[in-house]
Amino acid sequence: MEIFLGSDPNDADSDDDGLLDGDEPNPGLEMDGDGLIGLLDVDSDNDGLFDGTEMGRDCSSPDTDTSLGHCRADADPSSTTSPLDPDSDDGGVSDGSEDANLDGEVSLGETAPAAGNGRDDGSVTDSDGDGLSDELETFIGSNPNDKDSDDDGLPDGDEANPSDDHDGDGDTNINDADSDDDGLFDGTEVGNDCSAPDIGLSVEMCTADADNGDTVTNHLDPDTDDGGVTDGDEDLNLDGAIDTGEFDPNDGADDPECRLDVDCGDAVSGRICEAVKCVPGCRGKQGNGCAGELKCTSEGP
Repeated sequence: MEIFLGSDPNDADSDDDGLLDGDEPNPGLEMDGDGLIGLLDVDSDNDGLFDGTEMGRDCSSPDTDTSLGHCRADADPSSTTSPLDPDSDDGGVSDGSEDANLDGEVSLGETAPAAGNGRDDGSVTDSDGDGLSDELETFIGSNPNDKDSDDDGLPDGDEANPSDDHDGDGDTNINDADSDDDGLFDGTEVGNDCSAPDIGLSVEMCTADADNGDTVTNHLDPDTDDGGVTDGDEDLNLDGAIDTGEFDPNDGADDPECRLDVDCGDAVSGRICEAVKCVPGCRGKQGNGCAGELKCTSEGP
């Protein structure tokens, strides 16, 4: 089952969020529109709180790799929220915006996100109106006065798993214009343009989707079609459209086998790259292992 779903059958906590795979609610379903099933989604409702924290877990399981930063221990396991409901108390403010330091405990200055506490939600401040409280944005390092803190064309309130550093580059997703490090900006992958007034075009972190959303890819998966080639390497000009000479990032069957000779093996492999396929052949000089003592390499004539 886990192999079919894409989780790790040898890891009891595939997403390392502190909630073991067997305890994940709706483990095989994608619940929040980010393209990740529950087993692989550290924040299944995109409210900023990790699933393990919402369910009252700590990070002590040996199967939870805390070095990845996907687990935050719940400071108050007696008070839990729903990892599948971004607003557990139905007060109009997301759980993460209420529990701004994301530790599972109602700290001084915070409001209670658990069910039955919706009446206190009105005291939460959201200066830029992006759906995230000023306190939460300050905690995760985004700008509470800017609806698109990373200027990637994907508004802060629409960022998937906003408090997580999905690709391990040191930036939380809300501050990372390319959350899966595939070369395509997040806004481009989801089909957005760059027309929103909160996008700082001067920082060049937004590329308008050239086909107006006809081709979308998963901005939390560097290889959306699982074909072995990253989305950015298929969409060579990084504009979100499938242009002549490019490949469909949603079709794994058409992924290029190679682009350079080195993709087909070492200098004496006897294989070179022609029309994105590895074929028998040799190039260059100085070497052996190929007919005529030619060296198989993309270096030199």
